[in-house]
Amino acid sequence: MCLSIIVYADFHVDWPCLLFCCSKSEYVRCLRFSCQDSLYVATNHGYLYHAKLCDTGGAQWNQLVQVSNGAPIICMDLLSKDSVEHDCGADDWIAIGDGKGNMTIIEVAKDDCTPTVRLCFTWPAEMERQLLGTYWCKSLGCR
Repeated sequence: MCLSIIVYADFHVDWPCLLFCCSKSEYVRCLRFSCQDSLYVATNHGYLYHAKLCDTGGAQWNQLVQVSNGAPIICMDLLSKDSVEHDCGADDWIAIGDGKGNMTIIEVAKDDCTPTVRLCFTWPAEMERQLLGTYWCKSLGCR
């Protein structure tokens, strides 16, 4: 069984209203792992969630932010200190592009069991156009 299917099914279990996918329902737009048990999920309603995957097969879900008054998240990329240091206790930086042309950068601290947003800022990257992609440059490292 594919891991994304497991995560998708668990996402629906935690939010029963998502069982039926229509134009007004919330559904997953982007998924990114920061380490083997840490997953970020972005939705069409502009929400960013964090899921801490458990060894037992479940997940602990936390809603982190909603970007641009509910504009759909179109793209997401992750710069994780974990990818450099291989330590799953570090901070993550998430870059999000939304359907209103805004770019949002979010710093998430994973020091304890519940991730917390340390920093969140947004600016208009392209007025009233969807951003189709956002990427971190590896040469920036963990600055």
